[in-house]
Amino acid sequence: MKQQKGVIMVKPTLMDVAAAAGVSYATADRVLNRRGGVAEKSVLRVLAAIEQLGYTRDVTAANLARGRSYNYAFLIPAQAGAFFGEMRAAVKAEAKARASQRINITIEEVPAFNSDGLAEVLESCIDRDLSGICLVAIDSPRVRKAIQALRAKGVFVLTLVADTQSDSRDAYIGLDNLAAGRTAGRVLSLASRDGGVVLPIAGSLDAADHALRFKGFKQAIAFDVTVLPVIESFDRPENVAEAVRSTLEAHPNLIGIYSIGSG
Repeated sequence: MKQQKGVIMVKPTLMDVAAAAGVSYATADRVLNRRGGVAEKSVLRVLAAIEQLGYTRDVTAANLARGRSYNYAFLIPAQAGAFFGEMRAAVKAEAKARASQRINITIEEVPAFNSDGLAEVLESCIDRDLSGICLVAIDSPRVRKAIQALRAKGVFVLTLVADTQSDSRDAYIGLDNLAAGRTAGRVLSLASRDGGVVLPIAGSLDAADHALRFKGFKQAIAFDVTVLPVIESFDRPENVAEAVRSTLEAHPNLIGIYSIGSG
């Protein structure tokens, strides 16, 4: 309930929606949950009543009434950089906010840039009671097989930042990594008037997002620019520092460094 100018305002219920639409509670419930089997004119009346009354679904009450809880797992690379640190903090905050709605969110750390390590964690999730799983993918046959086994059990699989084959998962959230690489290639080409050398540094080319960015970069870089073999740093700063030092000594005509990962 909320109070406005001394009047107690009661939040509209689905029963109120049904009454306003002139349909049964069961019909309104079917429309709300998109279960079909309702005449179009009834659907339109229910939707109009929802809009008119300002009805919003009480997720907590709905889950409590059904005795239902939802379990989600986020698989986040361990010992990664600031980006994944911020992701962990955001997921923890969301987990705290959703706990009262019977939505349980856990974070599972997985070895960074390690397809077998990721596959092992995915395989361990197959027998768990999960509604969904979110992962930073490394595309490999074993990872795809584990994802397919999870989906066969009805687990929604979302890839984040790095994708796997599109027919393996349910959805992907992230950049068009091929286009991002092409953009970097064009920008560095503008810095080259008389050719030169570029050093690409990735976390690992086993990570699909890094591999696609590097592929796009090579497609767009100017023909007179030499692209050195990519350095895979595995997100270790000391590896990057050594690679940059040795490259500067060996290639005084270095015109740029392409940091394919998060830097």
